[in-house]
Amino acid sequence: EDEVVESKSKSVVLSQVQRRRDLNDRIIARVRAEQKQKAEAVRLNDMGPPVDLSDLAERLSVRCMSGDDFEDKFELKGRLGRGAFGVVLLYLDKSSNENVAVKSIEITQHIKNHDSLERATEEVNSLVGSTKREIEALSKLKGCPNIISLLDVFVQDEDSIRICTEACSVSLYSIMRTQSLSLSQVQAIAVGAVLGLEAI
Repeated sequence: EDEVVESKSKSVVLSQVQRRRDLNDRIIARVRAEQKQKAEAVRLNDMGPPVDLSDLAERLSVRCMSGDDFEDKFELKGRLGRGAFGVVLLYLDKSSNENVAVKSIEITQHIKNHDSLERATEEVNSLVGSTKREIEALSKLKGCPNIISLLDVFVQDEDSIRICTEACSVSLYSIMRTQSLSLSQVQAIAVGAVLGLEAI
């Protein structure tokens, strides 16, 4: 009887030891997975864009510009807003002495938002596709009185896409937030929007 009890005790101890080993194995596997994920994220941050920016500029049919050349051409005046893919800043074009709006799409920032090269590449390719469609649409609509004009597009310092357009003195959103519009003003805005859609 003592032998049976001893055998059961050993069995319980062995079972507990095995459970602890299994738990330790799961913890080690989880830690290793987290370390691998962090290492991949660091590698992505260090490696730069997964696409060649000279190829990117070619795909967008635009030129490249260095940061120094950009600062020689433009003077930062302020921030206009933020969109889904980047920030829009107000600059003074030194050559024409006119204000322009520049949308900056930071490619490396989109890479850092993903933990694998495959997803980062997909994001950049999607970004390039949507940017190219935007450029093509604005190019076709250049000169339409109810749509902002595209002035320039370029890739800067293997880091960002810059889309330069004419700057509006005020946005419809800010008007709607700060003013009470009359019926005639609403009608004028609606007519402008319809004319813009007609051009598209």
